[in-house]
Amino acid sequence: MSEMVFCRACGKQLHNTAPICPHCGAPQRLGKSLKSKTAAAVLAIFLGGFGAHRFYLGKWWGVFYLLFCWTGIPGAIALIEGIVFAFTNIEKWDAKHNNGIPSGESGAGTAVVIVAAVAGSIFIIGILAAVAIPAYQDYVTRAKVYEAVSVINQATPVVGEYIEANHQVPPSLEVAGFTKTLPPSIDRVSINQRSGEILVTLKGSASIAGKSFSVLPTADTSNHISWRCSSETLPNNSLPQNCRQ
Repeated sequence: MSEMVFCRACGKQLHNTAPICPHCGAPQRLGKSLKSKTAAAVLAIFLGGFGAHRFYLGKWWGVFYLLFCWTGIPGAIALIEGIVFAFTNIEKWDAKHNNGIPSGESGAGTAVVIVAAVAGSIFIIGILAAVAIPAYQDYVTRAKVYEAVSVINQATPVVGEYIEANHQVPPSLEVAGFTKTLPPSIDRVSINQRSGEILVTLKGSASIAGKSFSVLPTADTSNHISWRCSSETLPNNSLPQNCRQ
């Protein structure tokens, strides 16, 4: 087999191991498979969370993307890398990944990657929104419930003392001595004059407005008051652990 080949640029003969043509200076492929900027960018955007773009570029540390893909962090990093790849100057790309050998890519590849990046971003944002919105709503509900618990924790001692001292439910929370200013998330606090149940009603968004949390007093043989909490309108996982059914 001949060791001489023809230059890809000027057509003159040169040795097949020559990195550049001695006649015109054009870099030669040397039989090496060139790394496509477009392919690397697309892999980074769509499969970067698993390190696909790094494996494609021959980087062994792509394994770290694979190991931590479940956290979502590698995917976010890879999305940024994909966009960087897309806008990297082709000469700089070839110098870094192809030993200076031109890969022959044009601006059309960048356009493809931009479209892929936009589509990938929309897809990822959609997934994050589907996860984040319910989680945020659950967080808001929990925060309001714990504000209700805080109000009840202030009301129960004074009501309990009134019941123990007078052997009857107070006609109102004010009579029992509860005059605290309510936080913005609480619509009202009321007491059932027959059962002594203290009810806290929430306000806010449509998902939480009108829902309530209550505690019911019970007296032992020594007339000592204890309280049992419950809610028929709030989700069970939003309630304090000792109130869940």
